[in-house]
Amino acid sequence: MSTLNSHFRFSLLPKNNKRIILEINLYFETDKYCWQWHICNIEWIRENSYIEFRSSTPTLTVQRLRFINGRCQDANGGCAIFQKNGGTTVINSCSFENNTGPAVGQDMAGGALGILGSGLSISNSHFETNTATGNGGNPGNGGNDGAISFDGLRRNNTICGTRFTGNQANQFGGAFFRVSYNGSEQNIFDNVLVDSNFISINGNGLTGGFYIQGDIVTIRNSTVADNSATGAGGIFFINDKSVTLNNINLLSNIAYTSIGAAVICSNPVTGLFTGLIVANNSAGAFGAVFASCSRTITVSNPIIADNIVKNTWPANPCTSMLNGGPGIVQLPINKQKPATGTDAFCPNGTITKLYNVSIILDKST
Repeated sequence: MSTLNSHFRFSLLPKNNKRIILEINLYFETDKYCWQWHICNIEWIRENSYIEFRSSTPTLTVQRLRFINGRCQDANGGCAIFQKNGGTTVINSCSFENNTGPAVGQDMAGGALGILGSGLSISNSHFETNTATGNGGNPGNGGNDGAISFDGLRRNNTICGTRFTGNQANQFGGAFFRVSYNGSEQNIFDNVLVDSNFISINGNGLTGGFYIQGDIVTIRNSTVADNSATGAGGIFFINDKSVTLNNINLLSNIAYTSIGAAVICSNPVTGLFTGLIVANNSAGAFGAVFASCSRTITVSNPIIADNIVKNTWPANPCTSMLNGGPGIVQLPINKQKPATGTDAFCPNGTITKLYNVSIILDKST
């Protein structure tokens, strides 16, 4: 296999007189597979290299590309792709690795992708070890979302068949950070793996996995595992109009010192949680499974098992009771020592009580 490092800069003036400026470093690998697709790696060798498309409603489609080692120092973030003010970004079968957002500046976010006022569609892709290195969130100097930051009114998001692994933020959303405004925006996640994303332990931030605020959320057929943050190790729903979780594994997520190792809801959040396995999550305070989620959420056919807390006296799995549907299984029945007595149940209604079940996540496949 041979390789070639090159730097290109050129300018286009299409018929619509909207200037397109391209500046990019390319790393070509000319083995059989990569030659078929012409470009295998886009590696940012020099800071502030970029591709810029200037159009009122652009659709940017990237496919079968690898974006690695991006470093941006401007005031935007999105160090592999940044799109704003209209249009849609479409990503298919790409990987984003080791891209790092800027450390200083208001709202700094999105080590790999920064989407502002635009739509987003991702399929069959991988986001790995991207970071948002700022701090303070909004307002502040950013640090929101190691992989993807998405902010926009009336803009929808669909992510399917995609992995988020080992991404890091200092404030909110180690893997994914989304803010919307009127409650009608759609966020759909299907067959997604959210694994080992985290907030820096010294950052005092929330949500190692997905931080989603102010919209409609559907997550199905997915696993959220081994993510960690001060609180909300897995997912944080904030003022979301409707949340649907269907066939989700929430496993071994950690809240370092606070509540909600698996999920925190900031009311009002309504929705339906169906077919969940919620096991082995650990909270530094209490409420290891669902924190601040209320009876506006109905839970059906869950297995809630072996979640642990450091403060054993309050309720272990849930800080407040949810509305119970059918098929609820919860264990253990009793509080952790040194506390005594029966632990509170997450949903109301009929509960199947078990005493000795182990749930193990096999990552070998």
